[in-house]
Amino acid sequence: IRSQGDVKFSSYLGSSLHILSGGSVDIGSVTIVAKDTVGDTINPISTPDLAYIKRTDGTPLIADGIPLIIDGSKQPTLDIRAGMDATAIDIPPGTSGYNPSAFESFFDDSFSRVLPPDNNPNVTGSDINISSATVGSNGLIFLRGGNVNVKGFLATDRLIIDSINDITINGIINTSGNITFFADENINILNFVTTSSETGNAGNITFFADKNISIKGILNSVSTSSETGNAGNITFFAGDKISLGDSVSVTSNANGQGDSGKI
Repeated sequence: IRSQGDVKFSSYLGSSLHILSGGSVDIGSVTIVAKDTVGDTINPISTPDLAYIKRTDGTPLIADGIPLIIDGSKQPTLDIRAGMDATAIDIPPGTSGYNPSAFESFFDDSFSRVLPPDNNPNVTGSDINISSATVGSNGLIFLRGGNVNVKGFLATDRLIIDSINDITINGIINTSGNITFFADENINILNFVTTSSETGNAGNITFFADKNISIKGILNSVSTSSETGNAGNITFFAGDKISLGDSVSVTSNANGQGDSGKI
């Protein structure tokens, strides 16, 4: 989806989904069941300028020790970018490549199948509001916007959120791999963030905030493997302060023969 303005829809079911918005993005539920083709995704072959992710200062975005490269043709991907420059979005060509099958469709509030939304030139901001998303095996969720607000449940193998303002997690995040948050201002965790593995190593949870990090919920990295499996590290980098609320739990556990992570 390329829109010079805001993007808003109720739900999506299908293969890798990329949203490039000049305005805000407000969506309900997203279910990504598969990767897509090179021609229908953002990837290093057909769209290299959009595939290699950079920070606002022009340097590569490094997550988990490596530069982030988006490739919806190699892995199931939910890629949402709000408040983008119009030149990067280009002029939307209208609806193309739409496959109205049971596995690639948009739905209204009553879950009736509808056509993809038209281009919307109106800009009301650069925030991302997302209720829930589930991305299949080897999946990636990448969210970039002004304020990024997760209201419901996000489930995937790897999650990266990059905000030029605040990140607020009101819902539940559950991954099997690494979780990384970048915020030019504040990070607020109000609910549950966990990475777990039943067969091997759990992922790391890493926070980078230029201002404050506030934890009022639960952070957990756990390997539930009965054999060898290590838990991940939980790491905080804050420009100002880190605060932990009452009854907060921050844990890294290995239930089998593996090692716990570092906090």
